[in-house]
Amino acid sequence: MDFSTTFPTEDAFQHGFEAFGKAYNDIDWICPAFNFAAALAHASMALGKKFVLLEQGTQYPNFYQIILGRSHLAAKSPTLDRATAGIEFLKQNTDTPESINIISAVNSSEGLKECFTTHENGDPNSPMDWFTPGNGVRGFVQFDELAALLAKTNQKTTSGISVELTRIYNPSPIALENNTRQNKSHGKDWVVNVFGCSTLAWYEKFITEGDFTSGFLNRFVFYHHEQQPIKSRFGSPDMRNLGVWQDHIKSIMIKSLNRKNPIEYELSDEAFKHWDTWYLKIMDHLLEKPDDIKREALARITSQVLKLSLVYAVLASPDNKVTVKQLKSAIAVGEYWAACSGATMEQIDLDMDAKAERRIMERLTQIAPNHEWTTVRKLRQSINSKTMTSVIFNRAIEAQIKSGRIEFKRATTATKFIRIPENLE
Repeated sequence: MDFSTTFPTEDAFQHGFEAFGKAYNDIDWICPAFNFAAALAHASMALGKKFVLLEQGTQYPNFYQIILGRSHLAAKSPTLDRATAGIEFLKQNTDTPESINIISAVNSSEGLKECFTTHENGDPNSPMDWFTPGNGVRGFVQFDELAALLAKTNQKTTSGISVELTRIYNPSPIALENNTRQNKSHGKDWVVNVFGCSTLAWYEKFITEGDFTSGFLNRFVFYHHEQQPIKSRFGSPDMRNLGVWQDHIKSIMIKSLNRKNPIEYELSDEAFKHWDTWYLKIMDHLLEKPDDIKREALARITSQVLKLSLVYAVLASPDNKVTVKQLKSAIAVGEYWAACSGATMEQIDLDMDAKAERRIMERLTQIAPNHEWTTVRKLRQSINSKTMTSVIFNRAIEAQIKSGRIEFKRATTATKFIRIPENLE
């Protein structure tokens, strides 16, 4: 089965567009339009498990998490300040140099911090330096105003929904109010939490095995980072059509309010036949994958397709049926996501041990730059356990000790000390 990294045609997204009269006339870049389509898709489901598709179990339209995943960037983080400044730089410079390629790929907040602090040359506090050729960072853009949107709409009310939805394309600040685990309504700009992305070298340095096995890349790589045009101008939708869309969203939300049981959808007979044929092909394709990591990373495509087809149906189908056209559109997008994930994985280095060894040496240099002794415990605590397991950490430490790149000694208290040898620069 041959997936394509050619961006799906607008027809693949038309069920999202039709719901509000194609409010994309002024948008000259399909990628922001697709992010906006994601906003549309999930806004209608923001009240919780109000819609289900009864196929391969119970599929809820948690489209937000598929598209954006979980953000770990705190609102008060200096990383967020840097990222916001970088976005402002991009937005203010319409004549984008060829060295800047706005793309959407992701990593953990720790990876983003590392990206800012370890790129070659240039001042990490200067946005202009981030985008200078040779400094490692080509660009970054990731919509996450939806975090605030969902916090506002995940209430049993529709008040304020129009304001929040408009803010997706109208970057007025959202107050940092009640920024707690219970209320994550926060943000400074329409691009609130920015995930770093850059060169292949950056991918190789910071993408971890867990990013593949958790389906991390499947969620985020919705367009291949080398395929997109270089642009920094974000278009705005037709406000009249946007109003029509907002009214449509509100009517869907009101319809689902006060329901104890979710509204059930199912595939139409024609859609089910098409699904059955496609599902067998995709399963055969996955079984052919020799690499367990790649196979697991691509395995989410079926649930993604079903969830997206449900989104289209909720927005456009009056009879609670997913049509074959909606399913085919979802398949086109799902196959594109899978192809992008596969293309990314084929390009990056999956040698996790080598990656961990590089990471340890960089962090040890930061902790003890003058060859002073420090504890293994302190070094371990400085590295996020989500990005490097204890097993990989210990194996990497042992390898560096054996190679002579790290000196080791044990105190009488059994505390383990390490340092970079003085003869090693």
